[in-house]
Amino acid sequence: MKTELHGTSPRDATRGRRSAQRPTAAAFLLVALSACIPTGDKPGSGELPVVPPDSLLPLPDGTFVPVPESCRGPSPSARPPYTVTFKVSNPTDTTVFYRDLCTTEFAIGSCAKDFKDDLTARVGNGCACELRGSCPVGGPCPSESMGRLSPGETHPIVWSAVVWRKSSLDGIECVEPRPVPPGDYEIRLPVYGTQDAATAGTPVTRVVRKSFSLPAPGDMIELLVSL
Repeated sequence: MKTELHGTSPRDATRGRRSAQRPTAAAFLLVALSACIPTGDKPGSGELPVVPPDSLLPLPDGTFVPVPESCRGPSPSARPPYTVTFKVSNPTDTTVFYRDLCTTEFAIGSCAKDFKDDLTARVGNGCACELRGSCPVGGPCPSESMGRLSPGETHPIVWSAVVWRKSSLDGIECVEPRPVPPGDYEIRLPVYGTQDAATAGTPVTRVVRKSFSLPAPGDMIELLVSL
């Protein structure tokens, strides 16, 4: 379409054409951001953003996988991480046990991986990169599992909604947190019939599963357990 210039000199017209051709600051920003999005081909590829785009899911091995449209949620106004608390309740008249030694044993699967993965896993050295190799040494874990739900009782289990991603700093292997994007996930909580079984981690009576979306309403998810 031909553009008509009214009341301008040839010099002004030339200046206008040059301005139209000059890249804007927004264009430079888009180019810079696109250069920072990792390809997910291998750990450490590209400059990794602190908050991955909604279309990429960070994995514990250091890679990223694309999140299909069917697994994505609406873009929320709040920024990740979308920490969530699971209110684990026992509505039955039988005591239920779950494994809780130094940490509570549960898994989080992602829709992007058909809910077969575990985003809570840590790969390699579990020391956070920000500690620069000076990891704190805690005391011994309890000798018996502390996860006991009597009839009618409720316990909170908190997931920070981050993946502890394999990385390195100054040549030292470490892990760093990467928030997961909004979308569909699933919690898997193994439950046991006795405290001894929960302490040993076997035999598992059943695995309680529940699908949920992030961010969760009120950052809370109800999880009913039974044997």
